Formats: sequence, C-alpha cells, structure tokens
Amino acid sequence: MSNKEPKIHHYKKSFLLFWHILLGGAFIFDTIVSISGYTRNITQGIILTLIITLSYFYLLYFSAKLFNKQQIGAAYFLTITGFLVGVFVQILTCTNSIAPIMMH
Repeated sequence: MSNKEPKIHHYKKSFLLFWHILLGGAFIFDTIVSISGYTRNITQGIILTLIITLSYFYLLYFSAKLFNKQQIGAAYFLTITGFLVGVFVQILTCTNSIAPIMMH
C-alpha cells in the first residue's frame, strides 16, 4: 500500500468559482429584469427581491466555505439548487408585483 495524501482542492482554482460567477451574474441579471417590470407592490417587491438576492449570495459564500472544507459535492449541490430555488422564488415575487394584463 502506498501512503498517498488526499488531494486538496483550492477554491480559487476550481470549477465551482466559475459556477459562482456565472450563476451569480445570471441571478443579478434576473433580479434587474424582474425589478424593472414591477408595476404594483413596487416597494414590497423590491424589498423581497433584494432579500432573496442577498440570501443567494450568502448561500454562495457558504458554498465556498464548504468547498474549502473539502465538501465538494455539497458545495456544488448548494450552488445549483440554491440558484434554481432562488429563481423560482423570484418568479413568485415577480408575479405578485406585476399588474395582471386584462384581455379584451
């Protein structure tokens, strides 16, 4: 048997950093597009949207900490599922803050 040390993954050289930048940018873009379309409950919608966005960025921070603890699978899972859940909640907030379109 050989005495191999476990491979240490560094966050700054990881593919997870790419995902954090890509999904974080997509989330910011989604947030800006959502806020610009609000026509009713504007203040409430903006506050909820910013809370959701800040929560997602905290989740990315926590994911990076998990990655540094070498819990790589959990970090990827948290990043991707956090993005999907965050976008879904953003959609729900958006539907509450956009006036319905009446068909004539």
